[in-house]
Amino acid sequence: MSQQDTIFWITASHAREKLEEQMQDRADVCFVDIGYPQNGSVDDEISLRIHVCKNSAAEFDGIPVIVSAKR
Repeated sequence: MSQQDTIFWITASHAREKLEEQMQDRADVCFVDIGYPQNGSVDDEISLRIHVCKNSAAEFDGIPVIVSAKR
């Protein structure tokens, strides 16, 4: 693994931890991870992913949120 890759993964891991802390009290969030978009290809950019529980209403500060994937 190159130094650039190592730096990316360290940065991504820290960002995931921060985002996970922000989302930990939300009942509609199951977990946060790092990976490729669902239904994506390995050519897609690695991203932070927020996994929401099914059948839960997504809302942020009283405003409905639509969870969509970049295609």
